[in-house]
Amino acid sequence: MDLDQLQREINAAGRKPPLEDDGRIGKKTLTAIDWFLEENRVPGWQNWADARSRVAAEQLVYKRAGIEVGTVDGLVGEQTRYARTVYAARLANGGKADPKVEAWRDKDVPPPAGHNAPPAPITVPKIKWPLQNESAMNAFFGGRGANQVRFKLPFPMRIAWDPEKSVTSHDVHKLVLPSEQRIWQRVLDHYGYDQIKKLRLDMYGGMLNVRKMRGGSAWSIHSWGCARDVDPDRNQLKMHRADATLDDDAYKFYWQCVYDEGAIGLGPERDYDWMHYQYARLK
Repeated sequence: MDLDQLQREINAAGRKPPLEDDGRIGKKTLTAIDWFLEENRVPGWQNWADARSRVAAEQLVYKRAGIEVGTVDGLVGEQTRYARTVYAARLANGGKADPKVEAWRDKDVPPPAGHNAPPAPITVPKIKWPLQNESAMNAFFGGRGANQVRFKLPFPMRIAWDPEKSVTSHDVHKLVLPSEQRIWQRVLDHYGYDQIKKLRLDMYGGMLNVRKMRGGSAWSIHSWGCARDVDPDRNQLKMHRADATLDDDAYKFYWQCVYDEGAIGLGPERDYDWMHYQYARLK
């Protein structure tokens, strides 16, 4: 978001006296950003650098516009990048939602011509995961956000939107816990921790997150804690295999581990959202 647009949005939120929308980051603008964060009760902003506070103010604008942005934390991750895309499309569309941006996943997207088939499983999965729709997911997993347990990772994972920090455990649905344990222990045994870091397989992009899917109106599979995002910066939502790193040969064993559990990746299946794999069938 351009700074002048942010200034206009802060004015629209009731800032007095109003800012001049000059696109310059001076003392008045920084003070207004602080006011905006305080007014919206964003926790911890007092300890943030100016650049982070500006991003948090931007996230608040998206949130106020009804655009899913996740936690207002001043950190730029995949959800913030997507919110930027939605907001820019609405500005260009006279303030109205653009279905080409916000609902492009509501229609089934077939694999592209010449698509490489996903890997065949080595073993028959013990569980046949449900179809990707709300009624089937609720019947199989229970309600969104329910039945979560703690998964202790076999190695630390860096937080993709804040890579100086890491996680050693996180919430997953209890039914996918055994599969997650097998996948990531096999990945560690095969690659070793140093190679995992070089390949950025340790870049944690999230698992449990009760929200609507990006680019669609249905609930995200993350809402049930049975989908994972890996290295989202280099495998963004609309990246295709030519640009997404997780299509490289070095990751074949990683994908094999995923498919051996009956899970599927949207990259191998649909050639978008290569970061993402899920315990739910497309058809």
